[in-house]
Amino acid sequence: MADTNRKQGFTRLGWLWFILLIVLTFAILASTFLANRVSLQEGDIAPSNVYYFGAATTFTSQVYTEQARQQAAGEVEQIYKYDEQVAADMQVQVDTLFDALHNVRVSEEADEARLLKLNELLTPPAAEDETPQPPNQALLEYFLGLDDAGENLLRNSLKNAVNAAYGLGEFDEEALPEVIEQCSDNIAAIAQSGRAANFMRQAMLLLQFKPTHVFDQVATMNAISQAINNVQPISVTVYPGQQLITRGAVVTAADVEALEQVGLQQRGSSLLAYTGLLLLVIICYGLLQMYCTKMSGDNNLGAANINLIALLFIVMLLIARVITLIKFDSPFATDWMLGLAIPVPAFAMLVAALVNRRTAIFSTLIFSIFVGIMCGAHMLYVFAALVGGLVGILQVSRMNSRSYYALAALNIAVAYMLVGVSWCLMWNYDITSLYIALLMSVINGVVSVILMVGTLPLLESAFSITTDIRLMELSNINHPLLKRLMVEAPGTYNHSILVGNLAEAAADRIGADGLLVRVASYFHDIGKMKRPNFFVENQRPGENPHDKLQPSLSTFIITSHTKEGADMARSCHLPKEIIDIIEQHHGTSLVRSFYNKAQEAAKAQDIETAPLREEDFRYPGPIPQTREAALVMLADSCQAAVQSMAAPTPGQIEGMVRDIIRGKLNDGQLNQCALTFRDLDVIASTFATILAGAKHYRLPYPEQLAKELETRLKKAKKEAEKEAEKETEKDAGKAAKDDGAAPEEGKNA
Repeated sequence: MADTNRKQGFTRLGWLWFILLIVLTFAILASTFLANRVSLQEGDIAPSNVYYFGAATTFTSQVYTEQARQQAAGEVEQIYKYDEQVAADMQVQVDTLFDALHNVRVSEEADEARLLKLNELLTPPAAEDETPQPPNQALLEYFLGLDDAGENLLRNSLKNAVNAAYGLGEFDEEALPEVIEQCSDNIAAIAQSGRAANFMRQAMLLLQFKPTHVFDQVATMNAISQAINNVQPISVTVYPGQQLITRGAVVTAADVEALEQVGLQQRGSSLLAYTGLLLLVIICYGLLQMYCTKMSGDNNLGAANINLIALLFIVMLLIARVITLIKFDSPFATDWMLGLAIPVPAFAMLVAALVNRRTAIFSTLIFSIFVGIMCGAHMLYVFAALVGGLVGILQVSRMNSRSYYALAALNIAVAYMLVGVSWCLMWNYDITSLYIALLMSVINGVVSVILMVGTLPLLESAFSITTDIRLMELSNINHPLLKRLMVEAPGTYNHSILVGNLAEAAADRIGADGLLVRVASYFHDIGKMKRPNFFVENQRPGENPHDKLQPSLSTFIITSHTKEGADMARSCHLPKEIIDIIEQHHGTSLVRSFYNKAQEAAKAQDIETAPLREEDFRYPGPIPQTREAALVMLADSCQAAVQSMAAPTPGQIEGMVRDIIRGKLNDGQLNQCALTFRDLDVIASTFATILAGAKHYRLPYPEQLAKELETRLKKAKKEAEKEAEKETEKDAGKAAKDDGAAPEEGKNA
């Protein structure tokens, strides 16, 4: 029940971490999600430069097309025509005026009333800044005194004068004063008297003279429509790297249209955009969680590794956000190209070094998507981040020396350069953008390697993770422990080197961690430095301190070297994986030589004692828990056994190797290490091949042949002399026997 509760608690904690990771990532991405988009209206003052770095986009500009149409319409001149109806209208005006005057003249009202009405009819409307000029009283009385014939004469005379004036032909508004003056002259010419002329001039003031050259609205509108229809739609092309808005400039309608066409103008609700972003983050981390737990090939990443990956995501996203906040405010595309300086390879290399390559590849894919979102959802940065990250992952296994750091930085920079150059060529970026992309690529390579190398030791210590780089550092034979081992226990040192080579070859064949196996083999027997002369590989001929010790004490001394070696490794801060192999490389194996010796001693004493227990003559364990620990155990035993053989044949070596592996298997030493029977067969074949090569027969040198021949001749000579002596002794014995028999025979006789 307690285990179930712990499992549920861990599950809840895991979900809390997962939700926290999503929230933090969303917050970081949201802070820059819509930053590259603007919300500008016509007439606004641009707060910053706005560049476009998408693919070349061509669109039909409604703004420029409308401006061109208005310009074309404005260039159409007004069309005029000769209006014959104007002269006829003037005749109608004269008739209308005299009809009104006639009605007043013939009315039966009093003279005073009629004079007032005539005065009103003949008083012309004055301009806004002028006073009306009423007619002369005498003119009014003159008209009232006329009869119908006199009135008609005035009417016709005025009509003739106006008609003669309009007979001049087609004229415009500017010529009206001349026409009016001509009409006045015509009145003077045809009037019967001065009073008649004055009356007609007064009446002429009431007429609205119009030009005969009039504006033809229909024809003009038709011309404008034709001009507008002749204007072709204007297309605008926005190129990558083009500056659309200049900081401090007044935003025009054309600017707003261009922003909308290339997708830089914010449209719709921001809430919907952020909702989509949150959904994308959930999808990406959901896929990453599925991969780490079910599809990565290593379903036992552990909470520490998952927490490490989450930490790297958050820290690297923060670094990327800081980089995107940098503003140079230059006329070039420096700010936009900063996306190429985001150190994605550092993230990829850290995950590869601290977790594994497969997880690093998938994590880099997810991180590249996030980088693309930060940089305006542009494919250039997604592709560059992915390529740079994959190249960075390839560098991890080869960064075994400081000299390679520079090469790794160069490789990453070249990868980014190739992506930048290809993209600039594809989308026709200007040469300045290309130079900036190359500069950012170099910065990225240097920063990524520095960041990776600087933070790797800290993360190794914080999460207790052993990386390949750490193992490569430990594989250096100048390590203090290895130097001590070489001086204090040279036989053990040579044995450890051979075991490392042997185990690494087998590990590579079965897919185990060959580097870990080799390094652990170098350190697996460091505990023997406590008492080096108690181990056979360090003993001189004829000097074996165990001859003077009880088997139980000898067993204790021999089996203690695993625990003592683990303690020494801990004091030197060796990785836990190596310490585990030091403790497990003998498992709970039986120290058979001392066990047999104890049995023989018990039989020789012939005293009834408690029976011997095998457990008292076994290593403390534990048995190997990993394939790497099992490989060190098998390589250690096989190398020592074959080393003790005098002149074995390859077949004998293979038989010995397979017997040892079979013995370890039957003894239960391999029950917890996930090695298959196929793996054991591959291991046996690899061990046998390498050990047979190490123990191969050598042809003796000529000096050795001469000495051997001389030795054989001396040996043959001695053997011949011995044979001769034996024959002589045999003959002498026979003669003595014959001499002794004769007297006896004589006596008997």
